[in-house]
Amino acid sequence: MLYLTIGEDLPKIVMGYNSKATRCDMVEPERLQKLLEISRSLNSEVELERLMWKIVPFVREMLGADRGSVFLLDEDRGELWSLVAEGEEIKEIRFSADKGIAGYVARTGRTVNIPDAYSDPRFNREVDRRTGYRTKSILCSPMKNLQGDVIGVVQILNKLDGDAFTKDDEILLEAFTAQAAIAVENALLYAELEETYEQTLQALVALLDRRDVETENHSVRVVEYTLLIARKLGFHGRSLRSIKWGALLHDIGKIGIEDRILHKPDELTPEEWEIIKAHPIIGYEALKHIKFLSDALPIVLHHHERYDGKGYPDGLRGNEIPIGARIFAIADAFDAMTSDRPYRRAMPVEKALWEIATCSGTQFDPNIVGIFLQIPIESLLSIPAHIGIWIS
Repeated sequence: MLYLTIGEDLPKIVMGYNSKATRCDMVEPERLQKLLEISRSLNSEVELERLMWKIVPFVREMLGADRGSVFLLDEDRGELWSLVAEGEEIKEIRFSADKGIAGYVARTGRTVNIPDAYSDPRFNREVDRRTGYRTKSILCSPMKNLQGDVIGVVQILNKLDGDAFTKDDEILLEAFTAQAAIAVENALLYAELEETYEQTLQALVALLDRRDVETENHSVRVVEYTLLIARKLGFHGRSLRSIKWGALLHDIGKIGIEDRILHKPDELTPEEWEIIKAHPIIGYEALKHIKFLSDALPIVLHHHERYDGKGYPDGLRGNEIPIGARIFAIADAFDAMTSDRPYRRAMPVEKALWEIATCSGTQFDPNIVGIFLQIPIESLLSIPAHIGIWIS
């Protein structure tokens, strides 16, 4: 994978823009230094969501703007999209790439500086009508990749001093978007690599699920339940991804357990039970040298620990148990109780929730149980439904 570096040639870039400008003063050294610092910070971020949240406050501060947005171009759908915060949730917004000033810049690849938004026919007033905000001035510049293709736009609104954006502001924003585009390209490449990793893991786990027909699709469902809880606890980005991968791979160690034991229809002997209890260690040992899974390993190793210390393999108790494993334990138990098995019918959701509440403080972390019980039943029911399985 090619990762591009940014920041070091910024003085040349800005000087290049200045040489083309007419009657334009040199960009102030302080603003140039700030741009260099910002570019280095962007270069350090490879996660797309976090990068998008970084871009807006940086550019607002640098150019003295009241508001800002970064939109990425989805060529397949012909849309511009961005992220917005609504309470505790991060939501994606999309609109046609032929709408508004941002759409115009995405289509033409040219910077637009509008001193009076309402006098420009390209301005879409609908957002102001919906939000009550009053857009006065707009500065919008495209982000282009090394091939010169537009991959997004950065838009800022309303100069804080009340004046229109200047030619120097244009130069600085164009220099910034050139750097931001490289950071976005790197983040997109990183996201593509992560998707490849995840598809490989899913294929591996699908094979494991097919081996154990009694728990088919268990890994898929339990991942979704785990993510529901983790998001409620505020996990996002890389930490959420690590929890997801740990949940997905939790039973990978069962590959090392013989079928005669794993699928034994009768009660296990004490010796056979000890062999089954070794699967977290087997899974951990198999994965511990895979660098990109290092943060997922605590769930693989400790998903059978109990809050009261009576679990395995290490008998950890309370907060000694990694939080990902404490989250997963609840999701795993809920899925086990609400799924059909050859020897019993699935338990009703309400009864399963009661059982988890009953085991709060003994088997499960009571704080996480409290969060889990706040999740609407409809959200829990939707998970097996979209996988194609219904629970009662």
